Amino acid sequence: MRLRLLAAAAAASVSVVGASDAAVPVPQIVDAKGDAKGAQAGTDIESVLFARTKGGFTVTMTLGAPPLLQPGVLFRVFGTQSDCGDFKMSYAATLALTVQNQTTMTCGAASGTSGSPYTIVNITPKVVGNSLVWTIKTKGLPTEMRAGTMSELQAFVAVADPMTGILTTATFAPQSAIDHAVGTATFKY
Repeated sequence: MRLRLLAAAAAASVSVVGASDAAVPVPQIVDAKGDAKGAQAGTDIESVLFARTKGGFTVTMTLGAPPLLQPGVLFRVFGTQSDCGDFKMSYAATLALTVQNQTTMTCGAASGTSGSPYTIVNITPKVVGNSLVWTIKTKGLPTEMRAGTMSELQAFVAVADPMTGILTTATFAPQSAIDHAVGTATFKY
């Protein structure tokens, strides 16, 4: 009987060790907790994780508390994609629009105004606890954006125009953001 208990305990410890060895996704952007201006946890970026999914990928911005979703607060993740160029995902509650939820890319069809490639896809992130989660299906993106490597990853939460959620000084001067986080890792998909 005692031998069976020892064998069962040994088997349990092996299964626990095996379970803890599972790969845990590591965020590409990690930011210091509690460093947001104004000490509002719902605007304090803690991390941003890009993760592959079947048919696309997700981008999860985790904050210190549920996101502060009020007109005048803009959440943005941006960087460079190897075959497309610049991209940015934005979300803001607004007064004039329901939401500002544009994901923009400098690739795809030529813009009617500038003639340069530019694509806009509306993707509204879901609020999941303390996170905003964008789910991107690659088939809805320009061909150049469907696979590649994302680098120079950054995120910010900023004060924005409450009517449209678009205009913000952080676009031009990231240090003016409520919180700004810079990643060191890349994301390949």
